[in-house]
Amino acid sequence: MLIEWTEKLDLGIEEIDTQHKSLADCINRLHHLYITSSDPKELEEVLKFLETYVAYHFNSEEKRFEKNGYPDLETHKKGHREFERTTSNFVHTYQNGHVITDELFTFLHNWFISHVGVSDKKVKNYLV
Repeated sequence: MLIEWTEKLDLGIEEIDTQHKSLADCINRLHHLYITSSDPKELEEVLKFLETYVAYHFNSEEKRFEKNGYPDLETHKKGHREFERTTSNFVHTYQNGHVITDELFTFLHNWFISHVGVSDKKVKNYLV
């Protein structure tokens, strides 16, 4: 399940849009490696990068929310932490010898589209 960047996902905030595009690219790269049965080490590296980049991106968003007085910050943070936990579980499962399944890509795709295209879109004024 590839993530196609469209105007619907664009928030009009260059730094955040660039980060979101990087996340989409990483998810798409991971999917490509998965369907081509590429080197497991490369797959693991992309999974680790995703895990690290997500933390960086969420931190960036949360700092902007705090700076701009976003009133529902704790709820948004909970969504971020849940994504981090789920992604981390997938990474650790893979590192422990389990295979990646379509479940990972369904989760990543659905989360990305709903979080960026809906949740972040609703609160973009707090991300400036």
